[in-house]
Amino acid sequence: EEEEFLHDNSVSLLLPLRYGVNVNIHGFVSPSVFVFGEEDLTPVECYNERFNFTYKVLNSGPSRSVDTVVEVFFPKVLSPYRHRLLQLVDWQSSQGVCSIGGSSVWAADGCDVPQASFIKQLVFFFTSTSTRRMFCGHGDKLCEQLVCRLGNLEAGREVTIQLEIRVNSAVLLQAPGRHGIMLLESSALMSSPRAGPHTVLIQQPPAAQVWVAAHFTQKPSAAVQVFIIVISLILGLMILSALVCCLWKAGFFRRQLQQKQENFRRISWDYVPKPQQTESAS
Repeated sequence: EEEEFLHDNSVSLLLPLRYGVNVNIHGFVSPSVFVFGEEDLTPVECYNERFNFTYKVLNSGPSRSVDTVVEVFFPKVLSPYRHRLLQLVDWQSSQGVCSIGGSSVWAADGCDVPQASFIKQLVFFFTSTSTRRMFCGHGDKLCEQLVCRLGNLEAGREVTIQLEIRVNSAVLLQAPGRHGIMLLESSALMSSPRAGPHTVLIQQPPAAQVWVAAHFTQKPSAAVQVFIIVISLILGLMILSALVCCLWKAGFFRRQLQQKQENFRRISWDYVPKPQQTESAS
């Protein structure tokens, strides 16, 4: 066209917008270790162990993270039993809203947790220490799920998720299933946004794991202690009886008896009084 008609021309371009999301999740727990199985300590509450979990969600950019959702998982029961192991008491997030979601198995909340039988306790005491890892996956029915909808996270934005959790240590004493070291794993996973035509996840998948180590006290129960003492006494008496019997058969006790008899006969045959005897008689 001529130059006088170019002033009112326009062009529309559709440029696809892609978000480059680099979300990092870091987790912390305090305390990270506890001991279970102490019979001398009688807890007042069922959930006698308390832990504070902290998850930090950081968007390092270069673009914002749209409709960010982070899911946190905790082991709810000790398989194959249905007694609640872990209880979410309180949670809060510096941005967005968190709520319990998902469909998990039913768990009994009472304090009446059945204890292992005497035979199982005895076998466990004489078994070498082993480790069991209790972990959760996405959609696991045996785990408690906490869904945190954080909304849009701009580049450089950090969100803190704080949780208070209580553990019923009596559940860990059930057998079979009990081990010397129990690792309770909590995992946080970003479920949204996902990789798509308009979203590029620089780090795949953004997730974090936190472990709480439960160590068995290695002290036998009262029943096992009594059993060990009784068996030790019986074995000691049996060993002593066998030793006395062997010595008797070897003639250890007969030698002393025969020597006394011979000495007595020698004194009775000797009609001449000995010096010691005459002195004592005088």
